[in-house]
Amino acid sequence: MIILFLACLAIGSASGQEDAAIIAPIKPLPVKPVLPAITCANVLCIMNSTCVMYEALNGKMKPYCLPIDYKNTCAYTKCKCFEKCVMVEVTCVTTPCYPVPECRPRRIVRPPIKPLPTDPLPIGRKKRQADDLSLDNPLPVVPVNPCDTVKCAAGTQCVLHDAVCRRPPCNPIPSCEPIRCPEKNQEWLECGPFFCPKRCGQEQVMCKAMCRPGCFCKKGFCLNKSGKCVPDKNCGILNE
Repeated sequence: MIILFLACLAIGSASGQEDAAIIAPIKPLPVKPVLPAITCANVLCIMNSTCVMYEALNGKMKPYCLPIDYKNTCAYTKCKCFEKCVMVEVTCVTTPCYPVPECRPRRIVRPPIKPLPTDPLPIGRKKRQADDLSLDNPLPVVPVNPCDTVKCAAGTQCVLHDAVCRRPPCNPIPSCEPIRCPEKNQEWLECGPFFCPKRCGQEQVMCKAMCRPGCFCKKGFCLNKSGKCVPDKNCGILNE
């Protein structure tokens, strides 16, 4: 009986240990912190030196502090159009071993070629479909100025008048009318004395070879100091 009791106690203690092992929480594995990449942005060089990125022997990019007067860099290296300059680590006998520039071919990334769309429609159906699209979306009508097709005589100009029609849009009607000058006592001349107009207190100069079309003073009128056309007899009075 005593032996049986001790055996039961041993079995119970073993099962309790197994239960405790199962119930015990699992500890998470430690996560290694991700260190930021060391670049020239977080490297402080000493005075009279500058930071450059170079390719180490293991293929990784690392920062390096070079003297400012050091000329053997990519800034002073001219590569071809299809090459790029890279600072590369070298092995030397005496220190310091500065990285040297090296021209390497650029990596050309070509965009994927899109396949042409296949159209299973036959030629006759394509034509009918194009006709339907042209009916649904007609081309815009560019308005035409009716005066562009009318040639008026000298001293007249084309003027558009509103027209009344049954079905809009109603195109205006062109008409040739005499040119009206903006100032009083003026008339339109196709060849007027533009460079030598008649002025008050000055003799008329003949310069027919140098004329231009425009509005000029009528016969018996001349320009005063204000640029108005006044009668010749009143020229002296209006200019006092």
